[in-house]
Amino acid sequence: MSTRPGKTTVTGNPVEIGRWGGGSFFVGIIDEAAIFNTVLSEDDLAIIVEHGLAKALGGLDVEPLDKLALTWGTLKGIR
Repeated sequence: MSTRPGKTTVTGNPVEIGRWGGGSFFVGIIDEAAIFNTVLSEDDLAIIVEHGLAKALGGLDVEPLDKLALTWGTLKGIR
């Protein structure tokens, strides 16, 4: 992946995925999440969108069968 210079503000706040600035939570399922130590180019983003995060980064896909979110969704649907 290519890199471009950028500026990141470092704070003492924890990283929270699925939560808006210490406020409300995201309602839904987050399929793929990643934190990069560099700015991504438009080409980098296009590769991730087209091939998925795991394949773009050389990882493996995880099947959702019997994973917590899918199991919880199934149980919730039964009630």
